[in-house]
Amino acid sequence: MKYINVHAHLLLVAWGIFFVAGLISAAHYMFVNQRNLSVKALWEVVFPSQMLMTRSGRFDIFVYLVAKLIKPLVALGEAAIVIFISGCVSVAVRKVFGLTHTGEIGPFGLGVLTLIAWIAWDFSNFFAHFLLHRVPFLWELHKVHHSATFLSPFTAARLHPLEEKFSHFVAAFFTGLAFGLAGAWYAVTIDQCLLALAFANLVMAITFVDALRHSHFPVSFGRLEPIFVSPRMHHLHHSAKLEHWDRNLGYVLTLWDHLFGTYHPVADGESFAFGIGRGAAVDESYHSVYGGYVRPTVAMFDVLVGRRKPEPRPAEAPTSSPDAGVSAGA
Repeated sequence: MKYINVHAHLLLVAWGIFFVAGLISAAHYMFVNQRNLSVKALWEVVFPSQMLMTRSGRFDIFVYLVAKLIKPLVALGEAAIVIFISGCVSVAVRKVFGLTHTGEIGPFGLGVLTLIAWIAWDFSNFFAHFLLHRVPFLWELHKVHHSATFLSPFTAARLHPLEEKFSHFVAAFFTGLAFGLAGAWYAVTIDQCLLALAFANLVMAITFVDALRHSHFPVSFGRLEPIFVSPRMHHLHHSAKLEHWDRNLGYVLTLWDHLFGTYHPVADGESFAFGIGRGAAVDESYHSVYGGYVRPTVAMFDVLVGRRKPEPRPAEAPTSSPDAGVSAGA
């Protein structure tokens, strides 16, 4: 229950960040154009027409609401996997190295555990994302997310349920591994671990404005971008250009992108057209219940059993791509 409450608080914080960013953007727009700040102008900046009046925007909202309804079902089993893996790792390490618990973990130890668990969690997000792009049958599911032609906070939930389940399992494996290693030395409970991880996520979400990763606000971190993933770096990740496929896969740390060769810097003033990169018609085909849920499931199965050839990656694809979607700076 505590973990669910933290998630609810994180959701409120995310939307709060988004609205504050909208207010700042509206004020900046009014100042530059020497116009009076009004409710109408604020609404137009925070909720552009593309968010509410396009098929992509409306489908984002629909999937967002569905995701909130089925989230408990999709997340089912994640905590059990964490507990199982951490228990197995803890017992195995103690037996192999002849370790015994040194006592309670204490505040300092809990802080270190929080950092280690968060790093494991951040890597798990990257690694799951990496696999979603590079494993052909998983890419068929991830296309749903990349078919968005306009980014908003709703787009963050534009995930096929099977993709979300897969990502949860990967996160559970790596965080369980981190908890298990800590549990080999200290008497730490799973409840302590999950709360520490939730707290770390809350801090990171606020610090790195996670709510703006999927938004029309291309926020830059400037010279810190080689270290931390900024919203505009994630905008490049959603770019329809094939040379931007599989780039900037990280969540907070760019370390993993550097290690796996997927890091791509963003030029100042650069804007992007969003989409899968196969043309507007392909993107549009995913903006429905059938296109966003049923067809990707069938396509995943067909690729998995060999009835359908995997989609070629950018190195094998044409160097140019049709325009799709709208500019990130629109």
